[in-house]
Amino acid sequence: MRGNRGTQLVLPGMENVGAEHVRVLAAPEPELVQHPQHYGGDTVYEVIKVLRAWGLNGDALLWNVVKYIARAGKKGDALTDLKKARFYLDERIKELES
Repeated sequence: MRGNRGTQLVLPGMENVGAEHVRVLAAPEPELVQHPQHYGGDTVYEVIKVLRAWGLNGDALLWNVVKYIARAGKKGDALTDLKKARFYLDERIKELES
């Protein structure tokens, strides 16, 4: 049996097994919707759990500040995430100052 990279894998005792009887297992897809790794995965420190525990459900601006700080460097460029966090923090400060 040939894999997708042209290598041949034959296990002892399986030399005469046809390809129709072999199932190739792929690596699992990373979780991108529920508990993605860049937001802490499914742990007590997952960003959404922390934000709810801190009572930030009603403050979208501060929610985004914490979210972007928490994921900085884990999903793309850290500098971009930190600039996004600063943007939302500046917006919240403007609201408080007005």
